[in-house]
Amino acid sequence: MLLIILLMAAAYALVGGVSMTGMKIERQNQTTEALASAKEALIGFAATYRDSHPDEVFGFLPCPDTDNNGESDSCGTTDVSLIGRLPWKTLGLPPLRDDTAECLWYAVSGHAKDNPKTAVFNWDTTGQFILQDAGGTTLAGATAHERPLAVIFAPRATLGAQSRTSAGATECGGGNRAADYLEGLGVLGGATPPAADADSTLALANAESIRNGTNNDQALWITGKEIFDRIKKRSDFKTDVDTLLGDIVSFSNNLATASLPLASGGNKGTDNIVSGFLAANPAYPTQKAKVLGNWRDNLLYAGGPTGSFTVNGSPTVCQALLFFSGERTPGQSRASTADKLVVGNYLETPNTAF
Repeated sequence: MLLIILLMAAAYALVGGVSMTGMKIERQNQTTEALASAKEALIGFAATYRDSHPDEVFGFLPCPDTDNNGESDSCGTTDVSLIGRLPWKTLGLPPLRDDTAECLWYAVSGHAKDNPKTAVFNWDTTGQFILQDAGGTTLAGATAHERPLAVIFAPRATLGAQSRTSAGATECGGGNRAADYLEGLGVLGGATPPAADADSTLALANAESIRNGTNNDQALWITGKEIFDRIKKRSDFKTDVDTLLGDIVSFSNNLATASLPLASGGNKGTDNIVSGFLAANPAYPTQKAKVLGNWRDNLLYAGGPTGSFTVNGSPTVCQALLFFSGERTPGQSRASTADKLVVGNYLETPNTAF
């Protein structure tokens, strides 16, 4: 009888352990799925931005919800990053929750937010977040072009002195102070927002911080590459680029040879041709002007009245060339103002000779 009782107890403990493990996995799956759903919705918002915001370019992300009503709010100052709750209503989502029933939080880079917009936004725009685990190991953002444009957080249960007293009757409940939900925000979680263009270092949970009760935050992040990989699939993105090149080339081809713009020394040779084109087209449509303004860094111009170029061995001699550079290749950087003036950061040999 004693042996039977011991066997039954062991079996109960084993089944109970398996059951607890299953529950933990199920709860973790809930958090993982909520974060993944939010990420997909945000990328979709960015990739379809112009569909709902005529005359804009694609790629911008919504501002966070800062008053806990589920809707995106104004994002304060240009190029300043901001944190708040995920704007689930704006994204057409239910209020997504983690495994502790807390609604998700969301931080957006000042360079990527849609209100107020940064001056130039394209596939070379850098995010403003460096992500580390609680032990200091870098998870994302080791270089400028690897820094995420946005981060989605699962805050999970309260730690330490955090207080989540309800600030009113809202779907998600609780207050609006990020530090009461997230542990590793640094300057981003303070009363004073980061400076314009500044990077913010954020810390996420690791196994030790969860055991110690110092940080239990989980997150997913969104890079510029993930957004523009989606945008590039749109036929109207290619149409934008083709139209921009075609308009400037048509303008140039209608000039007398002696009047062709010279490749100026600044801005990869484009200063003269772009300024001449805009002067000749004072009523250039707003949408096209936005494409030019945000993608001008990818234009390069060589030649002029005495230029002489052949392309891919063609017998035709061209007096000027207009390039639209592709995405960065390994070793190219377009993060700083100085980087953006280096032809080799946009073209590869032998085209860099121009």
